[in-house]
Amino acid sequence: MTAYRFVIATLLGTVCLLPVSSIAAQFQTNALFYNYAKRTLLMDMGDEVRREVNHEGGDAHSSYFSPNIFDSKGRVYRLRWMETNGSLVCDAYIRIHTKDGKMETCVAQSLIEYGAKCTLTPTLVGSTAPVCKAELRVDD
Repeated sequence: MTAYRFVIATLLGTVCLLPVSSIAAQFQTNALFYNYAKRTLLMDMGDEVRREVNHEGGDAHSSYFSPNIFDSKGRVYRLRWMETNGSLVCDAYIRIHTKDGKMETCVAQSLIEYGAKCTLTPTLVGSTAPVCKAELRVDD
């Protein structure tokens, strides 16, 4: 009997099961959230994930994107901190560009703060199969 391993990924709001062998053909993004505000907040990535993060806590989420969804303008990836009642704390946008089937850049497009101090740090990690690592930190 052959055993198959799968990971759960989301692509444009649709949950997909991807065979582990197909991950190599995907672009990976890692979102890291750090909450240094003096209250519990929600990390939010639209339809992908929304979880509570306690004061001085953190959370992370990985996404896998098909190279086929990238065009010449790249792709925008959104990260948010929200109050538990749903009001925005900060809104961050990362732009990812690809070239020749490989992730080439991972840069901050914009950061909007709604009364909190937020820091956005996107980094492209690795050279063979680069990963966009985006850190969004909030402080009071």
